[in-house]
Amino acid sequence: MSSKRSGMEWKNLNIFLGFLLIYAARISFGLTNPSDVAAINSLYAALGSPLLPGWIASGGDPCAEAWQGVQCNGSDIMSIVLNGANLGGQLGDNLGMFASIKAIDFSNNQIGGNIPSNLPVTMQNFFLSANQFSGSIPDSLSSLTMLTDMSLNNNNLSGEIPDAFQSLSGLINL
Repeated sequence: MSSKRSGMEWKNLNIFLGFLLIYAARISFGLTNPSDVAAINSLYAALGSPLLPGWIASGGDPCAEAWQGVQCNGSDIMSIVLNGANLGGQLGDNLGMFASIKAIDFSNNQIGGNIPSNLPVTMQNFFLSANQFSGSIPDSLSSLTMLTDMSLNNNNLSGEIPDAFQSLSGLINL
């Protein structure tokens, strides 16, 4: 009976250690997709490293640490909503690194520069109204085949509206 009990205790200890290792790995390696972490770190730097709760310039774990305006599904960043957050700077060139993001809303800020041409193809909602964007609307918008809603009004955009919108059959609100 004693050896049976020792075996049971050993099994329980192994199960406990297994859960402990899984938990430790989650802390050590983070919950958020590494590509999303790189993308959001680059975005943060391009925005001029504003004071946003939880956000840091390098590393971090936006999904596990509940960064302001960031919504996740499992390990993937699904949306960033920072409407009216008094942001400046630019969006940078690495938004396309987001693996599964569906929505970006940076409306009502002071973000400038050009609208990046490298955008996530998974995007469904893209709101940049009431900022200081300049230049033209990028032709690469045609690759956003899942896009349903987009707002670019009240910026300093110039040039012709590209033919990119013809391929966006799901675009309901522009």
